[in-house]
Amino acid sequence: MMTLQKLYTQLKTLQLPVQYYMFQEGQAPDLPYIIYYNPSEQHANADNFTWHVSKDVIVEVYSEFKDLSLEDKLKQLFDTNKLTYTFQETYLNDERMYMLAYQITL
Repeated sequence: MMTLQKLYTQLKTLQLPVQYYMFQEGQAPDLPYIIYYNPSEQHANADNFTWHVSKDVIVEVYSEFKDLSLEDKLKQLFDTNKLTYTFQETYLNDERMYMLAYQITL
């Protein structure tokens, strides 16, 4: 079963800076880098017992240009670990960078 710690380990194999939730102000590394966080969980309950917890996780990749090879590496990482995902791309005008956001469930 994939955990947040195992996800972190897998993301580090991409050889980019990886941080949970955010880098401290003024501490962000050069682009590209990865942020991941767990904004919510789904609990399956029965007989006053939680028998399964699914973690919703967002993996955000920030870069100065659209990097198709990096996108392919992320998709391959998710596929290899049997993690389904949804994808959204945004250009952040004020920061002049792209943000790729993948939503997965652990």
